[in-house]
Amino acid sequence: MDMQEFVLKEPVNKKEKRTKQYRDNRVAMILQGIGVLNIICGILIGLSMGNGFLVAYLFGGIVTGVLFIGFGEVIKLLHEINERQKVSMKA
Repeated sequence: MDMQEFVLKEPVNKKEKRTKQYRDNRVAMILQGIGVLNIICGILIGLSMGNGFLVAYLFGGIVTGVLFIGFGEVIKLLHEINERQKVSMKA
């Protein structure tokens, strides 16, 4: 038996690997942070403006915040796919 069969090519804890990659991808983290901040600001501004603007600011803040979070998630997933392809190309 060859010793290379027993060597693990992937880390045992895959969740740890995913969180490390996420921390390395600053663009995804920044976009998701902007999304959360946008939702919070939309809610706070809507509540402070009164009833006439409440629905508009709530809806606008939540929709744009979710879009930013979604774009950040897409970038994070594309980064993970790219990292997996780099690993498979080396093997």
